[in-house]
Amino acid sequence: MMRRLLLFLLVVLSVSIAVAEEVTPPPEIYVDQGFWECMVSAYGEGDVHLFKDGVEVENPYTIMRLENEEQIYVFEAYAQLAGCLPSERVSCEVHVSPMDPPVPPVLPDGGVIVTVTNTIVILEAYINDEDYSFSGMYVDGCPVENPCTLPRINEHYWVEVTTVFSREGYEQPLDYRKTVMVPALEGQTQDLNGDGEVNIADINHLIDSILRNGNESSCDLNGDGEINIADVNALINYILTF
Repeated sequence: MMRRLLLFLLVVLSVSIAVAEEVTPPPEIYVDQGFWECMVSAYGEGDVHLFKDGVEVENPYTIMRLENEEQIYVFEAYAQLAGCLPSERVSCEVHVSPMDPPVPPVLPDGGVIVTVTNTIVILEAYINDEDYSFSGMYVDGCPVENPCTLPRINEHYWVEVTTVFSREGYEQPLDYRKTVMVPALEGQTQDLNGDGEVNIADINHLIDSILRNGNESSCDLNGDGEINIADVNALINYILTF
């Protein structure tokens, strides 16, 4: 009886030793270098531990790429499966390449279409690239709608078109501006009576045109297609300003 008991204990002990001597399979280390960062990950059975230069770190571990500077690290990892011995350590030397600066985008064909009539100037911004979108158009620094209609006057218009550029690889939108100048007209369109000056006489000429239901295109100073009190106000504002 005693012999059978000893034999049974020897069998149980041998099985326990055999189980304890099973070793966890070693993990594998993967390196993924993205545009801005490098990620090091260890995959394996059970609980996987990751080390960077001998110090345990989170798994996966992220390294930010630096401009014009290569980084070199030694990563190690081991796995521990319940009921088994720890795996052997696997190592990997990781070279984090320097981050190349973003390649400047190729600016698309874009600008402002200027249409000039006898009384008005029409400005229409355009851009031929679906990666761009308009954020604003400005005339002499003031925001305007697109398209924009302006009265013809004897002065320069500075038109600035601002667009927002968005493409993969850029964290922030890129502002793109294009400025054009709409040249002045020859002669002053506010000189309605043709005497070479813009003064009260031109206001009287405009009022006479309104009273007699005149259709002089030169009197449509605000370019709305009608000759009325709005044109008088435009002319008065011009005289007061200049």
